[in-house]
Amino acid sequence: GRPIDLGPTFSGFEPLITVVCLGAAAVRVVPRVRLSSILWAALGIAAAHFVFLYVMAQADRLIDLLPPTAEPPENEINFIGRWTWGNALHALVPWNLPALAVVLQGLAAAAILAGASRGVESNDPSSSAAASRAGQFDELFRFGPAVLAAIALLAAMLGSRAASLAEKKVLAYESGYLHWSKPEPARRDPPTRSYGMLSTLVEMLGGKFARSPSLGDEELKSCDLLLIIHPDRPWNAETLDRIEQFVRQGGGLLVAAEPMIVEGERRSSYNELLARFGIEVRRAVAVPAADGWEHSLRPLAQPAAAVPPGRGNRFGLTVPAPIRAAGPAHCVLSGRYAVAVPGSEAAATGQGEYTAGNRLGDLWLAAECRFGRGRVIVLGDAAALTNDVLPGSWEFVSRLLARTAAPEQNEHHAPWRQTLALAALALMVALLIARPEAVAIGSAAAALAVLGIVLSLTMRFGSAAVPDGAATSPPALAYIDLGHANAVSDAPGRPFSITQFQRALMTAGMLPLWLDRITPERLEKAQLLVSPGPQRGFSSDEIAAIEAFVSGGGIFVCTIGAEEVRPVLPTLERWGFHITPTPQPPGRAPAEPWPLSAFRQVYRDDRPNDYVQFYAGWPIDLGQEAAPLVLWVGPQGEERPVVGQRAIGRGLMIVVADTYFVADDNMRPDAQQTVSNDAFWRWLVGLTGRRPADSIPAEPVESRVPIEPEDVNRP
Repeated sequence: GRPIDLGPTFSGFEPLITVVCLGAAAVRVVPRVRLSSILWAALGIAAAHFVFLYVMAQADRLIDLLPPTAEPPENEINFIGRWTWGNALHALVPWNLPALAVVLQGLAAAAILAGASRGVESNDPSSSAAASRAGQFDELFRFGPAVLAAIALLAAMLGSRAASLAEKKVLAYESGYLHWSKPEPARRDPPTRSYGMLSTLVEMLGGKFARSPSLGDEELKSCDLLLIIHPDRPWNAETLDRIEQFVRQGGGLLVAAEPMIVEGERRSSYNELLARFGIEVRRAVAVPAADGWEHSLRPLAQPAAAVPPGRGNRFGLTVPAPIRAAGPAHCVLSGRYAVAVPGSEAAATGQGEYTAGNRLGDLWLAAECRFGRGRVIVLGDAAALTNDVLPGSWEFVSRLLARTAAPEQNEHHAPWRQTLALAALALMVALLIARPEAVAIGSAAAALAVLGIVLSLTMRFGSAAVPDGAATSPPALAYIDLGHANAVSDAPGRPFSITQFQRALMTAGMLPLWLDRITPERLEKAQLLVSPGPQRGFSSDEIAAIEAFVSGGGIFVCTIGAEEVRPVLPTLERWGFHITPTPQPPGRAPAEPWPLSAFRQVYRDDRPNDYVQFYAGWPIDLGQEAAPLVLWVGPQGEERPVVGQRAIGRGLMIVVADTYFVADDNMRPDAQQTVSNDAFWRWLVGLTGRRPADSIPAEPVESRVPIEPEDVNRP
C-alpha cells in the first residue's frame, strides 16, 4: 500500500455521505426491500469510494506521467499565462480529482434510484395505512424540521459583536524573528518582518499597546491580550509557567508562527509554548493550489474568520506553516486547496509538489482553543501582522485581536450552544426519517439556506471593526478604496501593486487600510480617502458619503486617466472635473485628448527642487470652483492642469489625471531610486489641516530642471 493523508475535501466524504443518505431514504420509502438489495447497494457505494481513494493514492504518480508544464514567456505584457492540454491536466491532478468521487458515487446513486423506482407500486397498501395514521401531528412533521433547523443555526451562529479593543491592553513580546520599526523616509527598503504599524491599529480600535522583553508577572496582570510573534530563542520554565497561568485565569494569547527556522543560535521555539495548550505547528509549509491563496481558503463560521469578501488575500497569508492539535482545539481558517510540503525549504519560493503521504487539503492555518477561562489562537503565518500586509488583512487581524482579548465574548463554541445545536439537528433528522415528506424536506432545506446566509452576512458585516483615526495624535487614518474594480494590483510584487504607496503614507504618519465598501460610518473616522484607478462608477450613497467626508475636513483623491475614466466621468463632472475619454469615435467631438506621457514636474513654488513623477498623465479641465494643483509645463512654456483640486467645506477633492499614479512602477520609477513620490504624498497629507506640514520630514531631491515628456523614459 501507499501512505495517504487527505483532508475532508479530498477524501470524497461529501458525495459518500450524500449517497448513503439517499440509500437510507430509499430503504425507508420503498416497501419490502430485500436484504440482498441493501447489501448490493452498500457494496457498490463502498467499491466506488475505494476506487476513488486508490486513484488519490496514485496522484503523485499520475503527475509524473503528465507532460511538462508549458511556461509563458516572461515579459511586461504577458500576465495571463499559457493554456495547453498539459497545463490543464496539471491543474486537474490532484486538485480536481474529487470530481471523480462525484462521478463514481453518482453512478451508485443512479443504480439505487433505478432499483427504488421498480420497487414502488402504484397501489401500495402501506400508503393508505400511513394516510390513516395522519392526523393531529401533521403540522409537526411538516414544519417541525424547519423550526429545528432554525434553532440549530441560531444557537451556533447568533451573538456576534463588533470587533473592538475598547479598554483593552495588548502586550507584545519584544523578542522574536521580527522588527518593531515603522517605515521611515530615509529608509528605502525597510525590513520585510516589520510590525511597527500594528500598534497604530490597536490604538485606532480603542486599545492600548505595549511591548515587553521579559513578560513579568505585573505586566501580564495588567494586560488582556498577550501577543507573541515567531519566538526564536529557548524559553525558560518560569516564563512558560507565567504565560500558562495568565491564560488559565482569563487572559488571551495570540501566537503568530511561521515555517520553522534554524539559523545559528536562532531557532523557532513556538512549539515549546504551544505544547502547554495541546497545539503544534508542523515542520512543513502549506503550498496553495493557486498563487496568493486565491480561492484556496475556507474560513469557518466564527467571528474571527468572518471577513467580508473583497479583492486580494484578505487573510494576509503568504507561506504559512500548517497546525495540528491534540487537545480540544478547532480550526479557524483552513487551507482547503493546499498541500503540506515537509521541511521549511518551500518557504523561500512558496512552491512545492504533492507526494504520497503529504497532507492534501483542509490544512489548519489558524486554530483556537479554550484553556481555563482564557483563549489561545494560533496563526500559521505572521505575515498578516506586518507593515506591508496589514493594510489588506486589517479586518481579519482586528477580529483576531478582539476575539482573543475578550474570551468571555462571542463564545460560539460554548458547550451549551453546541449541545443545543446538535440536539436540534438530531431531532430534525429523526422527524425527516419518520416521515420523509417533500414539504418537510423542502422547508428544512430552505430554513437552513436562508437563515444560514442571513446569519453569515450578519456575522461578516454586523461585527465589522470601525477604526477611529482620531484616536492617534495627530489623526492618521487613510483608506484606499479597492471596491470599484480598481486598475491597480492588490498583490505585493505584482505589476502595478501599491506597496510603495502604502509605505509612503506610513512615512507620513498615516495608517493606510484597504476599503471595499464606502460607508459614512467608516469615512467619518478617517482623514484621507484615495481611490486609485476606479473602473466602476460610484453609487449615489457613496457619492453622498464622500461629499460629507470632504465637507467635514477630509481629503479625497481619485487617480484616473483618460483611457479608464468613462465609468466615473459623471461623478467627476458633478464635482467640477472633466477628463476627455479616449479613444473617441471618428468624427465626434470633442477631439482626442493629447497624452502627456511620463514626466515629472515641480509641485511647490517654495521648493523648486521637489518633483512629482507621473506614469501616464493626461490634461484635466477644471470647473469654476476647481483650481489646478500641479501643472504640466510644455517645452514652449504652455501649461495644462494635470492635478486639480476643489475645496468643499473644510476639506479637499483632488483628481490626478493618471490611473497608475500610485503604482509601484511610478512611485520609484528609476533603478537608482533618485526620484520618489513619497515626499509629494507627505506634503499632500499635510493639506488636511489636522497635521502640521512642517512636521513632515521632507525627502531630499537633487536639483533638476523640469523634464519634458518626450525626454523621459518609461520604467
